[in-house]
Amino acid sequence: MGFGGKASSKLFVTSRRIVLVRDIDPWRELKGELTPLGIPTAAAKEAKLKKLKSLGARQYCEIRPADLRIVKEKSFDRPQSWVNLHLVGVDGKQYGITLWKTDGSDQEARALIESQFRH
Repeated sequence: MGFGGKASSKLFVTSRRIVLVRDIDPWRELKGELTPLGIPTAAAKEAKLKKLKSLGARQYCEIRPADLRIVKEKSFDRPQSWVNLHLVGVDGKQYGITLWKTDGSDQEARALIESQFRH
């Protein structure tokens, strides 16, 4: 299931971690739960998310690249920058990360993100 529209987010890359911070979007969070059996749960979750959003809360994802090794990688820079990484953690678990920059190509940012992971 894809998401239409733009997400408001910021990506921070340091020598130890990659952090994505985005505004809470209740519709994106609830879209998958809107089935006849999921409506009561979705309504409760929507109220909680709207309250958090009104308080200025944001969602974040933190990645520590030193703990991950690239197994497979795909990327391109036309007309937007996109990178898809299949990773294995030091614990042996498999992970997948996809980053998509929709407002134009940004080869430097893509290369910086890719360079943070072990090959």
